[in-house]
Amino acid sequence: MRGWLAKGADPNARDGAGRAILFHKAEYCLVGEVRALIEAGADVNVGLDQYHEYSWERGVTPLMAAASAWQLDGAHIHAARQEETVRLLIEAGADVNARSEMGRTALKAATGFIHPARAYLDRFSRPIQPLQNDHITEMLRAAGAVE
Repeated sequence: MRGWLAKGADPNARDGAGRAILFHKAEYCLVGEVRALIEAGADVNVGLDQYHEYSWERGVTPLMAAASAWQLDGAHIHAARQEETVRLLIEAGADVNARSEMGRTALKAATGFIHPARAYLDRFSRPIQPLQNDHITEMLRAAGAVE
């Protein structure tokens, strides 16, 4: 990531579907890459600008994705990586009270608010495995998040 950014890549680049690279890295709690993007000036409050079937709605931020208690393939995120990613985003100025078009907030995501991926999971009879996110909700509330 740092090499890519050192060559002049835009830290706010988006893929063909309009998803910012920071969103992708935050969703999977890739701490080093999230840190590199923030240091390079990535917008920590960037929201998705399109609805993604079986995924997220417009306006979901990297903080909401990182804080999410419901992961598509179960508990694939180690709690320490998730906590560090959330902390980095908050310290970089992520709006803890931002709302998506459907009213999602980081706090709702952390407490198990189910996004449209539920339809995909139900379709394939895959159980949704919640993470234990009490530490994430505490971090968000300490940063001023309200329900």
